[in-house]
Formats: sequence, structure tokens, C-alpha cells
Amino acid sequence: MIEPAMLLLDEPLGALDKGLRESMQVELRALQRRLGLTTIMVTHDQDEALTMADKIVVMRDGKLEQVGSATEIYQRPASKFVAQFIGASNLFEGLIEQRNGSGAVIRVSPELSLQVDQITQSASDVMVSIRPEAIFVERVGQSPTAQRANSVTARVDQAIYRGFVSHYYLKTPSGGQIIVFEQNQSQQAGLRYAVGEEVVARWESPSNHVIARH
Repeated sequence: MIEPAMLLLDEPLGALDKGLRESMQVELRALQRRLGLTTIMVTHDQDEALTMADKIVVMRDGKLEQVGSATEIYQRPASKFVAQFIGASNLFEGLIEQRNGSGAVIRVSPELSLQVDQITQSASDVMVSIRPEAIFVERVGQSPTAQRANSVTARVDQAIYRGFVSHYYLKTPSGGQIIVFEQNQSQQAGLRYAVGEEVVARWESPSNHVIARH
């Protein structure tokens, strides 16, 4: 059809290599906007969905899990499934120690508590999602004491250099894992932290997002 009323695409870029796939995502997005075509696209590539969609529909077992913009889906996932399916996420389970206005303090472990700015759940046990790129890492002694909310001392368990970004997998004293994505600056030669090094991981309270457990 030369001028379709709606364009239906089922994994149209799945057979392309990474570089061509990414360039075609941008080209297809520009073409769709220029022509003003309503387009429904099925993809299992989360980055592709975030790049191309005005609205994303996340489905699980044939049922709608969440509907929203790319920002809503990524920054405010509705459930554990969405948080894990769209990008990487740190998930913490804890008990509410104190409610303060619309927020709360959540105890995850003896060494880690979370300050949450917004919480609507009435249950005392909750799950919190934190994206890896929202977490900052500093050497012990370079940061204020970790004995405060949204901050914990940990050891580097794995360190992976991936060009423009480094991935750090931290182990807390209680055995929990924290994933950190740190963008590498142009003057930086490589990994800033070595395996086994003690560091402080910290983040701001708006990065804490309470989600459904399922």
C-alpha cells in the first residue's frame, strides 16, 4: 500500500546487525513522524522500544503489564516484571520503619535504609527499584559516612569496562548485590575501581521507586 492508514511492523529490524539496526531505528522514527503515520511495532528489544516509541505497551503472558511513555516505563515501572524487563534495575525488599508525610524510611538490611519520597502502599513490606546509572560510587574516605539513608559501604565484586560505560557489581556486608553503571569520561583511562576495593555507593531519594512485587 502506498498510503496506508496504519503501519503494522512485527520485528522489522530483527535480522540486522547492531550498527545498521540502530541507524534504521532513527531513520524509521524520522520517516514515521514525517509521514504522520500511526505505527504499531512489536519488538523484544527494549532499547528499540525506548528509542522509537511515543507510547510503550509492556505485555506479559498475553496481558497488559504497563502502558506509558518511554520515560514513565523506564523511570516509574509499575511492577518487578517491568523493572527487570526494561533495562537493568536494583531491587530491594524491606520493611517500613517510619512514615514521614507522603514518604517513608525503609529498612533493607542492618547497613542499608532507603528514604522514599512517595509511597502509597499500606503494607509494611515493600519493594524498591533503583536504576544502576542513578548510583554514585566513591572510595571510602572520599564520601561522608555511609550510615545514612540511600548510602552503603560495599566491596567491588566485579568490574567490567564497556567503552563509554563501566559496570560495577558491588557486594554489601549482608550479601546483597548492587549494580552500578558509571559513564567513563574522555580523560579516564579505564576502570576507576578494582575488584576487592571497598567503596561507598550512594544515591538521591528521588531515584527510589516503590513497585509491585509481581
